[in-house]
Amino acid sequence: MSIAAEVDASARFPHTPENELRRAVEHTARRATENGVTRWIVVREELNRGDGLAWMANSGGKDCFYWERPQEARSIAAAGCLHAIETHGEQRFSAAACAARELFARVDVAGPPAPDEAGPLLVGGFAFAPHAPPSREWAGFPSGRLAFPELLVCRMGDQQWCNLAAEVPPRADANATYLALSVRLAALRASPATFTPHVT
Repeated sequence: MSIAAEVDASARFPHTPENELRRAVEHTARRATENGVTRWIVVREELNRGDGLAWMANSGGKDCFYWERPQEARSIAAAGCLHAIETHGEQRFSAAACAARELFARVDVAGPPAPDEAGPLLVGGFAFAPHAPPSREWAGFPSGRLAFPELLVCRMGDQQWCNLAAEVPPRADANATYLALSVRLAALRASPATFTPHVT
């Protein structure tokens, strides 16, 4: 399953040149420092070449997610995990929804306007039963887990949107974050199927 983001409208930035990406990162870093909490910035753009499944397959197998509905030409591919929400018991759904709202309140998006399903999203799922079964096959899995991916590729018909996210803690080096995002975004544009998530 996936959960769409409702981000603060004031945190959106238009699709602009690289100097505007720097401005967006500086804005996120300033808000993180002022409020004393970690924020995340997502660079979103339409990238209609490359294959989300290939991106995921080449990500090294760490925190990968793939969902597809072929008859509707829709798919979601994700790799890497910057933040995970884990819930347990009868309240796993409401607890996850509450945690998701809190997380998305700290997400800034740089990029052009896009449909909600273009991202950012949380990806993951829930157990049918309130508590994870004590079997070896399910060892390590909570009753519910949603991941905020570093890379998210959402295909909707003939459109494909790429979301590249970075964590911005209080007092982060905005220039270092900007440079890291720029390098990884350039790699995606040049050779989309060879993206490897950043390990933090």
